[in-house]
Amino acid sequence: MDDNYAGMGKHWPDSRYIMLTLSFDSQGEDKPLPWIEDWRCVFDTKTGQFSIPSDFAGHNAKAVEFPDRRGR
Repeated sequence: MDDNYAGMGKHWPDSRYIMLTLSFDSQGEDKPLPWIEDWRCVFDTKTGQFSIPSDFAGHNAKAVEFPDRRGR
């Protein structure tokens, strides 16, 4: 896991972090609901805590989409 996040420019210590992504889309609804595409957080295997690094904030803000913002 040492190089798992190197492509993102991350070199976290001892591979203690696991990055998780979340995507969600509600299908079959008469009224379209918001959806999430590639929202990110990390899990610290030493502390057992989830967190969102500050450099993920901009990406995560764009990950949540609302039906009226984009024709889907």
